[in-house]
Amino acid sequence: MVDFSGVGQYVASYQQQWANPVDPPSDILFVVDRSGSMGPYTTELDNNFQTFINELSFYATNWQVMVVTDDNGCSNYSGILDPSVSGYPNLFSAGVSNGGNSGGSGLTESLVEMAMVAIENTDSGECNSGFLRSNSLLHVIMVTDESEQSANTISNMVNTIVQKKGGNPDNVKMTAIYNPNDDSLGRYQSAVNMTGGLLFDITNSSANNWSSPSNLALLAEASVIPDKYDLDQPAVASTVEVYINGYFVQGNWYYDEAQQAVFFDSNPPGEGDSIEIHYAGMAECE
Repeated sequence: MVDFSGVGQYVASYQQQWANPVDPPSDILFVVDRSGSMGPYTTELDNNFQTFINELSFYATNWQVMVVTDDNGCSNYSGILDPSVSGYPNLFSAGVSNGGNSGGSGLTESLVEMAMVAIENTDSGECNSGFLRSNSLLHVIMVTDESEQSANTISNMVNTIVQKKGGNPDNVKMTAIYNPNDDSLGRYQSAVNMTGGLLFDITNSSANNWSSPSNLALLAEASVIPDKYDLDQPAVASTVEVYINGYFVQGNWYYDEAQQAVFFDSNPPGEGDSIEIHYAGMAECE
């Protein structure tokens, strides 16, 4: 009989660092269904816009907002809004109150495709020129009470938007304020899941609906603050350690092995914060 013992070692240890900018730029695209049943919901959106901007101002003042309601993807009613635009709340109101197709046809109820068309029209000389900035986070907020009815696949449309942002998926978020009962194919959910956005039930009239103060704060936060940090190497989950401004943090993040990334599900790092993630890599056995 022979007694033996062994000690396993990880193939390597890694450290990665990120620095969140101060007053980060944010480009926010509201894509709004203007079919006949949307009247109460567009009114609610309009009534809560200034509160959303007030929450956004806690994180960034370098924001742009654009509203798209027509199939051509052009922001014909609001234009490109920013803090320097006089009367921007009234222009936002004009944007969400006009356009669309009251008959419920065309792209009016295909908001992922409308978003794609809008972003494709941001080159010089096109109708949304100047909206898409290379150094900003793009947050697409889709507001609808119907299913996504375009013929294109969600993955192709989302990937087209990502490519317009330089191919970096971390620079794009898509959020849906939608009717989950009408999303039986999960098309809006798929777009949101692909980009790490938020899902809100547009029909929920309880105190915790999408326009509650806490959810408007989440919506604003998602427009500027990344909650996903990609790791260069596959990590051993039990070895992942996260530090913000030099302090070890736990309990508000998780490591997703499939996406090889650390996600914050609450209290993400804020503007100006430094983030450092330590982890061990896993050896490949042959």
